[in-house]
Amino acid sequence: MIAMGNFAIVDTSDNSALHAGCFAIDAGDHIKLRFLEQPDAKIDMIYVRHSSHDQEGFTLTASSLNIIGRAI
Repeated sequence: MIAMGNFAIVDTSDNSALHAGCFAIDAGDHIKLRFLEQPDAKIDMIYVRHSSHDQEGFTLTASSLNIIGRAI
């Protein structure tokens, strides 16, 4: 997706994964860019993957993620 040392512009006004995309996530001592998708607003579950083409991944509760914003 993005190589180490590259820059990304992040729209901090858009931190909703209801529209799937690449988001910056606060991981404590660093920031990660991950592909996030929340298929249903009524369910507190987000699919987390390394890219939109990656079929592997895991799920987390939306409340457990600190989403900074959408990478544009």
